[in-house]
Amino acid sequence: MNFLKKPKEFFELFRQSNSVSKMRIACVLWILFIELVKSFDDDINTSWNRFDRAAPTPKGPPGKAPPTGKPKNSSVPTGPSLPSIVSRHMKLAPIFNALYIDIELSKGQIDAADVVAGLWNLKDKTVLNKLVSLDNKQLSTMLNTLDEKIKKVPAGLTQIADVDAISEKMGKVDVLKDRAGREVFQSASKGNVPKFIRDKTYLGDLASLKVDPAQQVLQNLSILESLDSADSTAQLNTRLATIPLYSLMRWLAEKLPLLMKNLEDTQIFSDSLTTASILNNNVVDIVALTPLLTSVKTGISSIPLANMDIDIVRPQKFLEQIAFLISELNTPADGLPIDPGLGSRINSTIASVLQDKTLRQILNNGKKLDGLESALATFTEFTRKLPKIEKQKNVIFEPNNFITVMYSLKVLKDIGSFQQLPDQDKFTELTACLTSQAIDEPDGLDVIRNHFDNFLSGLQTVQSKIPSTLNATKKSLSKIDDDVLVLDDDSFADFKEDPVLATLKTALAEMSENFFKPISTEEKFYEAVEAFLDKNILDTFEKSEEWISKVLAANTLHHEKCQFIFQFDNNTLTKLNKLPKIIYSMKTQKPAEKLKPFLQAIPLVKSGLEDFSEIPSSKNQSSENSKIQNSSKNMKKLKITNPENLLTVAHAIRSLEKINEIHNLDKELATVIQQGDIVLAVIGNVSNPINKEMLEKIWKNFPVIKGDMIRLKKKILEAIKVIKPQDPEKNLEDVGKVYESIRKFSFNERIDLRPFRKSLDLFDAPGFPEMQTSLKKLEDPYFGNWWEAHKSFQKAQKALKELQWDFEQFFGPKDVERERDEQSEYILSWMWTLSTIIFFEFCTLMALCAINKCLGFDELVKELDGIKNGQSKFIISGFFFR
Repeated sequence: MNFLKKPKEFFELFRQSNSVSKMRIACVLWILFIELVKSFDDDINTSWNRFDRAAPTPKGPPGKAPPTGKPKNSSVPTGPSLPSIVSRHMKLAPIFNALYIDIELSKGQIDAADVVAGLWNLKDKTVLNKLVSLDNKQLSTMLNTLDEKIKKVPAGLTQIADVDAISEKMGKVDVLKDRAGREVFQSASKGNVPKFIRDKTYLGDLASLKVDPAQQVLQNLSILESLDSADSTAQLNTRLATIPLYSLMRWLAEKLPLLMKNLEDTQIFSDSLTTASILNNNVVDIVALTPLLTSVKTGISSIPLANMDIDIVRPQKFLEQIAFLISELNTPADGLPIDPGLGSRINSTIASVLQDKTLRQILNNGKKLDGLESALATFTEFTRKLPKIEKQKNVIFEPNNFITVMYSLKVLKDIGSFQQLPDQDKFTELTACLTSQAIDEPDGLDVIRNHFDNFLSGLQTVQSKIPSTLNATKKSLSKIDDDVLVLDDDSFADFKEDPVLATLKTALAEMSENFFKPISTEEKFYEAVEAFLDKNILDTFEKSEEWISKVLAANTLHHEKCQFIFQFDNNTLTKLNKLPKIIYSMKTQKPAEKLKPFLQAIPLVKSGLEDFSEIPSSKNQSSENSKIQNSSKNMKKLKITNPENLLTVAHAIRSLEKINEIHNLDKELATVIQQGDIVLAVIGNVSNPINKEMLEKIWKNFPVIKGDMIRLKKKILEAIKVIKPQDPEKNLEDVGKVYESIRKFSFNERIDLRPFRKSLDLFDAPGFPEMQTSLKKLEDPYFGNWWEAHKSFQKAQKALKELQWDFEQFFGPKDVERERDEQSEYILSWMWTLSTIIFFEFCTLMALCAINKCLGFDELVKELDGIKNGQSKFIISGFFFR
């Protein structure tokens, strides 16, 4: 077989040979080929078994020489640094994450909604279910109806009410609002004059309250007690002092309650007098209100939104529901997300990713990963259906959706407050309610007007000060008066020691201090009593009553049905004038149009989720996957001992990528820190009150977030220092070394920059474009729960060791058989090609020999006869090298 080692010399010798020699060589080669093929077919398994035993265990990726130039015991790696490490590891993350999702989907532990919720970074799939359950059609109809109403509002409407003028006029008669529902005169009648005025009953007794009779009794009792024996003069003076006090106490106990009980007609007279006086004194202002309020009526009538014919409550509830839902859509999950290693990579073709050399080296020692494509069949089918729902993601998460919803809610709230204004039907009574006419006042009206209310308030004071012991004191006073009447020298000593006397003196002292003294200062009350004691007062009251009746008949503003006019206070009028601005704003903002894409996306998301239900978990996924399975019938099924390991590693790798990204964003972080304080300072200058309110709510948390960002960056710098550069990993255990080195660093920050970036659109132009750009770059790296990243770093090395074992079991013996089959097919192909060439050469030589009448053919026949006798190998080799 030495000719195989020197093919050039062999073919040169063959060319220079004569025809007989060439004939001999061709025959030998043909027989040699037949023998080799037979030997190969009979002993292929034995040969490969020998090859397997003799093959050395590979120490690195196929085709790569062992690394050189590094000392044997060196602990300082010379390989690439962190960016390169991240680049290699990130090839593992999407595959591991995809495998985890495939396993969980196949087992039914999760469904498509869980995966989509993870991809959209939702706290759980219930948020997604709430989204697709929204009645978008009903809300769209409501918003469109509102939009149609807005379009009907005439252009150029800038003001509804002359606030200053109306406020001034209404201020004069506003007191009538508090008198609504009080009874007033219905017609002139002498019966309207209070009874105590007509009869002058009790007025004298009320006038006597100005003097303190209790003090006079106490003085006389003190004189009597100072004597050593009975004295008729002192006794008489004492009895004379007790008579007015006893009469007054009896009046207070018996007559005053009757007077207070019969004050109903007195209150009617008082209310009628006050109402008539206000109306008569403000006729000019009441008349002026007619054109002012008529213009308000016209303005409101031109705005159909202020009518009750449009439903405000239901759209408000729907929008509140959407506002809460959008808040939930932007609330990340507390635990480990389901897709940390996927992100935008989910749409990558699995087959192409599995061809990556780095991935093949780490997972299968550089060999092919065909088996994984079959293991990812469910996930592959899932990603095939995913684009339909992913197209709606940007629409659902459009930042302006929340702004538009909150704006719409504010508008509906304002419109709802306008709907609390009087109905259009009541406005037909506007002119009738503002009818007013002045009536000349009679003589003496001022006396009644000035004293009547003082008289009533004085009565209430008197009643409130009456001591609770009045009846007991009155009884004691009566006993002592009787004793004084019959007092003599023999009973005088006992009289002075009588406990009833002591009790009476105490009660009279308290009554003097707590009753007579306070009411004696009610000067206006006593002035009213004196005025009402005048003999002509009844005539004055009757004239006043007639005047009151005329005024109340000539005016209408005091009627209860006209109370709606008093709703036009300063606050209401100011709100009314905001309505045209709101209408103009809605015409320009077009909230219904802005929310239309969001509402239209909801049924598409629902339809997309329904499509996922068609994905089987354990059957062939498509014709392409069927072919893969049919060509791999003997392929092992991938078994992952603990699927959570896949997710843990994917999250750890993605977190390491974030660390690398944050490390490269120093400039952006500095921009956010510096300009963030400026943003906080200028929020107060925002012109739109709704935007201003939202900005204040969001940016009040910026100092906390800023501190978290600075603290996280510091920890990251410390972690990067301990990550040593290393050569490309040979297996998963090598991958775990990086995470083991940083497991001691405790990351626990929760940072979400999305609200801050989105809110910058609410500022007046020009805004903060540089700040917005920086936040956008920082948003994804900083986002999330870094405590989960910390836990992933701690678990990663152990998880990778377990996964190493899982993949070795999957790719082990079956992978060797696949390699043997591939090499067998290659050898067979090479042998058939060689046989074709030899056969063609043999035919050529036979033709040449026939033409030249070659000699020596008998000798060749003899050699062939030797082959038939079992001496083929010896004869062939001897004949060939002869």
